[in-house]
Amino acid sequence: MVSHPRPPALAGLACAVGILLAACGPVVHLGSVPAHHRPGVSKRLTWIVSASALSAMASPAELSSWLSGDRLLEIVSPGGRLVPGISATTTISADSYQAASSVVVGGGLGVGALIYDPEHWKFTPLAEQENPFAAEKLVVAKATTRPHLTVVLAPALDLTSVLPSSPGSTASAAYLQLALATDAGRALAGAQVPGFVELQAQSLELDSGAYAAFVHTAVAQVHSVAPNLPVLAGLSTAPSVGMPSLKQLLADVRETVGKVAGYWLNVPRPGAYCPSCGAFDPKLAASLLDAIASPR
Repeated sequence: MVSHPRPPALAGLACAVGILLAACGPVVHLGSVPAHHRPGVSKRLTWIVSASALSAMASPAELSSWLSGDRLLEIVSPGGRLVPGISATTTISADSYQAASSVVVGGGLGVGALIYDPEHWKFTPLAEQENPFAAEKLVVAKATTRPHLTVVLAPALDLTSVLPSSPGSTASAAYLQLALATDAGRALAGAQVPGFVELQAQSLELDSGAYAAFVHTAVAQVHSVAPNLPVLAGLSTAPSVGMPSLKQLLADVRETVGKVAGYWLNVPRPGAYCPSCGAFDPKLAASLLDAIASPR
C-alpha cells in the first residue's frame, strides 16, 4: 500500500482520483545535516511529492534551493494549486482507469502529469487489480489524446495478493516473479507519451540491502522491454513497516540512485488510504531533500 493519504472521491466518478494529500503542518526550518550523512548525490533527479506535504516541509525558498535543477511532479487535488515559488509540473494521481480517464478528458489546463496507481484496495476496481497490464495499456492509450502529458505507472506490490504467484513468496519476490514492472514498462514502450515506471518499494526501505536488490532487479526488468524508460522508486517518511531514520533513507538513496531517475517521496498521515502508516513527519522529508542537495 502506498504510504500516503487521499482526499474524498470526486463527484460523478465511480472510483476516486487518488491524491497524495497531507494536512499542512508548521513550516520546518533546518540547519545543516552532518557531513557523514551525505549520500554524495550529484545527478539531477525527478521527484514526486504532494503539494500539501511540500507546504508543510519548508519555505518555498528552501524547497527551491534543495530542488534546484531537479524536476518536481507536484501532486495536487483536481483544481488545486501548486505551492507558489517552486518550479513544478502539476500532477494528479488516479487509482482507477475511470479516474485517470477523467483526468485526461477534463483535467483542466495546466495538468502536466498523470499517475496511475492501482493497488489492492477498494479504490481500484478488482478487474484492474487482477489485470493491471490491461488497465495500464488503456491508461496510456487514453493519455495519448493529451499532447505532452507525462504518464507515471505505479503498480503496487500488494497487487500480488490477488495475482497467482509461488506459495509463501513475499510481496516483493512475487512482484518480480510476476514481472509487474516489466508489464508497466511494456505498456509505455513505444507509446507517444513521456513516461515513468514507479516502483513502490517503500515497504522495504528499513533494509537498504533488500530495498536496493528489489529496485535493481525491477529496473532491469523495465529496461529489458524499454531500455530508455526512466524508473522512479518509492520512499516514505512513515511506511506501515516502521519509522525510518534520515540515515536509513539516505542509505536507500545511496544504494539506488545510480539505477533510478528519482523518487516518489511519500509524507503520509494515517487515514483511510493508509491506515497503518506512522505519524506525519514533514521534517524528515525536508531533512532528506536538504541532505541530498547539499553536495551539489
